[in-house]
Amino acid sequence: MEKTISKAKTAVRKSSQKQKISFAKREIVDFVLALGGFFIGRVIIFTDVNPINPLAAAYVSTFLHKENKYYVAAIFTLFGILTKISPAASLRYLVLMAVLAAVNLFFSKGGILRTELSRAVVCGIAMAFSGLALVFMGGGFVYQALMALLEGVLAFSFSLIISKSIGLTRSISRKTRLSNEEFISAALLICAFITGTA
Repeated sequence: MEKTISKAKTAVRKSSQKQKISFAKREIVDFVLALGGFFIGRVIIFTDVNPINPLAAAYVSTFLHKENKYYVAAIFTLFGILTKISPAASLRYLVLMAVLAAVNLFFSKGGILRTELSRAVVCGIAMAFSGLALVFMGGGFVYQALMALLEGVLAFSFSLIISKSIGLTRSISRKTRLSNEEFISAALLICAFITGTA
């Protein structure tokens, strides 16, 4: 009887140690992914005319509803953006991160931001809103308004793609085979990280 109880206690101790190690690994992976926002922030499209970065918004939106990880990802992504474009051009991304931070603060308790689609919709709307707000406040042109709308649509699409590859970090130890869309999403995220190093 005593042997059985001691075996049970040992098994419980080992199980709790494995859970602590698993939790620590997840936290490390999430932190490294948040640091990766710096490289994502450096990926700029249309550098000469109107620099846009829909990947930054999409990447940061995947961390919505993940408590403080969102803020770490947003800060590193903003640092990456500031290393590539001027502070005046990056004002739109400061507005975007403020809008996403407000959404994260007020809606993270409910179930609104739990799904990939809801985070992507929030990302697209916030990206288009931040761009359009600055265009209308600054007396911009129709071209800049259309680019803001395009950036919102791209941010929505990229958010769905990136969330698939970020989700792989949680399930990679359980899965032995990746689906085609998971493989493509992971490849696109890795390519974005590599592009951001330039």
